[in-house]
Amino acid sequence: MDRLQSTTDMPRRKWAHLTFAERVIIQTRRKDKWSLRRIARELGCAVNTVRNEVR
Repeated sequence: MDRLQSTTDMPRRKWAHLTFAERVIIQTRRKDKWSLRRIARELGCAVNTVRNEVR
């Protein structure tokens, strides 16, 4: 699995906005047919955050 370095270096802060890199990850993973839960687990954020970004 190829993760970006920035997503593994520091824990996700509560109430933090998604970065451009995280948005690119979401877009790429959705094209690869990943579930929202799996993407959220990789990014370390809530499923609703990913769902809202996809909308």
